[in-house]
Amino acid sequence: MAQKAGETYLHNIINPEVMADMVKAKIDKKLKMLPYAKIDNTLEGIPGDTITVPRWTHIGEAVDVPEGEPIPIREMGATTEKYTIKKAGLGVNITDEAVLSGKGKPVGQATTQLAEGIYSKNDSDIKEEFYKAQTAIGFNSQIGYKNIIKAIDAFNEEENSSKVLFIHPKQVTDLRLDNDFINADKYNNNLLLYGEIGMIANARVVPSKKVKYEGGQWHDILVKLNNDAETEDDLPAITFYTKRGVNLETERKSSERKTEITVDRMYVAALTNTAKVVILKCTDGASVAPLVINYNKATYKYPYGGSTYNVPAIGYNFTSKAGTTPIDYEINVVGEIPLIPAATKVGLGYNESVTNIFIALIEVQTYGEKFDIAKLKYSSGSSAVAAVTADDVFTYAGKTYMINCWGVYDVGSGVIANYKEIADDRNIINIEYNGVARKYKYTYTGAELAV
Repeated sequence: MAQKAGETYLHNIINPEVMADMVKAKIDKKLKMLPYAKIDNTLEGIPGDTITVPRWTHIGEAVDVPEGEPIPIREMGATTEKYTIKKAGLGVNITDEAVLSGKGKPVGQATTQLAEGIYSKNDSDIKEEFYKAQTAIGFNSQIGYKNIIKAIDAFNEEENSSKVLFIHPKQVTDLRLDNDFINADKYNNNLLLYGEIGMIANARVVPSKKVKYEGGQWHDILVKLNNDAETEDDLPAITFYTKRGVNLETERKSSERKTEITVDRMYVAALTNTAKVVILKCTDGASVAPLVINYNKATYKYPYGGSTYNVPAIGYNFTSKAGTTPIDYEINVVGEIPLIPAATKVGLGYNESVTNIFIALIEVQTYGEKFDIAKLKYSSGSSAVAAVTADDVFTYAGKTYMINCWGVYDVGSGVIANYKEIADDRNIINIEYNGVARKYKYTYTGAELAV
């Protein structure tokens, strides 16, 4: 049936060619790691789905050869790894009602989410290849100029070459506060690389949530880039072999009155030059201190021992900062700590010496992984950490917090102290997640007790 003037048909709105271009454009714009890899499309249109990638070792420096003497022959060493082309794909269904109502821009949202799914997978695969690097350097300190210089020197260069450093967004503040960091807005209009926020030690800095966190350390990725002085035969750190580019198709589900939209990409990412990657293992800095807040209501109902008790949650607040060994973070209490209700004092197991109480919510640092309460442990003072229950955690504004209900009293002359039987550690709490332990200490600068 011919389309009438002024009428809108679904094929006008869901156009595979237009959507494919939009998805590809969004992918190209959002990728963080792929732009630093070499794209190899020689496999497109060629039979087969497996490739063997060599990783060569260097044969060393040439030597002086006397007249008439044979030139020394050295064997080139190499390891190989086989890679199989993969197909990364994702799909959505859009109903006619959603398309025609236009609420929430469903077609635009579909293109965005499909693109996000593909580029996130591409970057994840490249990240895993980076982490196959043979050189890793660990530091018992946060990311900074001195650590980066040591990692750069691991390349054993005679001439400084261009490099990119992938860090986690939670490390950005620490690096920006480093005196040797050059912010991107001070480049004098020099060309920026994808996602670049600045430079340090001649390395371009790119934040990526793909940077992993293990054993209490960030595993930052330093990559030596190919430059104009190198030939095409000089292998890059990562090669991204494409078998087929971004491919989007639609299929009409007539009986269900909806359209299925799928997108895929056929490729494989391979570490082709391990000598061009160094992993920096750095600890947390002050900028990744967990968020410590008080509850957003006037009264917090704290479940304990099968009952619920009211805890005042106004009049005070918290600030946190990096501590001094063995304390990881100090939590400073400011403001007036309210009186504890009598029923709450008894219900939560405090004795008569406790006059006041507050609730502190401390962010559980999961570093991007989905929260798993089975991985969370807690203790106060010097006691060993133990498993917690669902009543001990609180979810607010998309973050997970450990609940700390803390009784305090006046030890004389207006000095505030926590209620603990062991005086030496009465201000200390311990929170452990997935084997990574953090020690916190309460301080009371600017705090006072309600009377």
